[in-house]
Amino acid sequence: MQPLSGRLGRFFKGRTRYEGAHPQGGARGSDESGLRPDIALSCSQRWQGRSQKFGCRTRLRTRLYNLRFSGRPWQAASGIFICATLVYGLAIGGHVERALALVFDGTSAAAAKAGFTVQRLTIEGQRRASDRELVRALGVGPGVSILSYDTGAAQERLERLPWVRHAKIMRLLPSTLHVVIDEREPFAVWQIKGRMRLIDSEGAVVAPSAGSEYARLPLVVGEGAGKHAADLMEALAGHTGLKSSLRAAVRVADRRWNLKLRSGMEIHLPERDLDKALVKLTELDQSHRVLASAVMSIDLRLPDRVTLRLSDESAAELDKVLSGARGAAGRDT
Repeated sequence: MQPLSGRLGRFFKGRTRYEGAHPQGGARGSDESGLRPDIALSCSQRWQGRSQKFGCRTRLRTRLYNLRFSGRPWQAASGIFICATLVYGLAIGGHVERALALVFDGTSAAAAKAGFTVQRLTIEGQRRASDRELVRALGVGPGVSILSYDTGAAQERLERLPWVRHAKIMRLLPSTLHVVIDEREPFAVWQIKGRMRLIDSEGAVVAPSAGSEYARLPLVVGEGAGKHAADLMEALAGHTGLKSSLRAAVRVADRRWNLKLRSGMEIHLPERDLDKALVKLTELDQSHRVLASAVMSIDLRLPDRVTLRLSDESAAELDKVLSGARGAAGRDT
């Protein structure tokens, strides 16, 4: 930049001032720039084409970020070389993690002394998980620095709890941890190896035993029953009469289901085409009311036939009726 006059381009420290006319029309000696006292303004007057307007070039410098080197270039290079050598030595000697740990511990201690410790814990979404297991999983206690607290590790510990599906931990400075959890919902009771376990819709065990308060939930029995319970209940959702009379669903060889009704009837479902078999059973009940009859079992495993098995008493009565009918037919002939 070539100033119009050599004495017009000046640097002023302290209050910002202009020599001559202000480029924007301000009075001489005014302080209308709005700059802090520690910023210097470089101003020059020059012709800008034919408009003959004064231009002003500013250079803002702060004392805090002045990057000028007062020494020679080799001094800066030496400093960089020494720093690189120290870092390389720490890396080769395996002391980087230790050095970082020392710095981290010192920072955490300073933050704790300044009052940045966990002093308050709030939990949102808790209904069935106990306070004791949540606090134990969080691992908080007196003097724990809130800045160095590992929220990721604590979240993993929370999500390993039976009732917790998802968890999120937030720091509310200076001293509060806010925890949001999404709990699992009880879906069914799973009987396996003689023990009753409470499971959710994904088959995850949320409680090692099921109390009387969960008696209304469906009962599934056998290996693999917990994992496939949600699929069976979804298939039965459109057959309300059958679902309401269901006592238990037994998983057979982890391939198919047998339904045990409250009346004692047992329904053998196929391994495939479960929906078609249930539609066939509903149609059969609507036409012949088989679910309210003395039938002991209904076999739907074969796609082209339905097999009914009567109780012994019903079978004996049926034999008498059929025998009487055959005798009457013989006398008529």
